[in-house]
Amino acid sequence: MLQAYENGIFSKVKYCENPTCLALFVDKKGKRKWCPMSVCGNRVKARKHYDKNKLV
Repeated sequence: MLQAYENGIFSKVKYCENPTCLALFVDKKGKRKWCPMSVCGNRVKARKHYDKNKLV
């Protein structure tokens, strides 16, 4: 824990932006919004794609 604090890992911990997810993840590059693609990222992207291409 002390090494993680000294290496600045705690400042890179983020909450997943999926409102139904309670996960935390380490965002090493500062670009991620969701936990792994296999969990929330793919769901969010698939929903966005579906909504954009849905026939009325």
